[in-house]
Amino acid sequence: MHSFLFLLRAFSCLSFARLAISSPLLETPRELLMDVNKAPFPVVNIIPEHPPAQSDTLGRWKELRSAEIERSRRAAIEQRSFEDAANKEMRRTDDLGERMSHLRKTMPLSA
Repeated sequence: MHSFLFLLRAFSCLSFARLAISSPLLETPRELLMDVNKAPFPVVNIIPEHPPAQSDTLGRWKELRSAEIERSRRAAIEQRSFEDAANKEMRRTDDLGERMSHLRKTMPLSA
């Protein structure tokens, strides 16, 4: 009986060891275990170039910027005009409401 239990335990240990060895967790890539800050560092070649002295793109950007400034200025003027018109209409409505309240107080109610 003891030999059967021993064989059963040995077989189960070997089976679980086989499963553990074939586990994908143990087959991690070498890059995950490496220290990435160690040499050899990658070499990157950067070759700076001077931009052209006067190019059409610079002039185009200046045109676009001046057009945007003009659009912004016109939008601000339109906003002020709208706010002035809205304030004038609100004052007119308030005056009309006050006149109607005054008329309601002074006019006798007809039965």
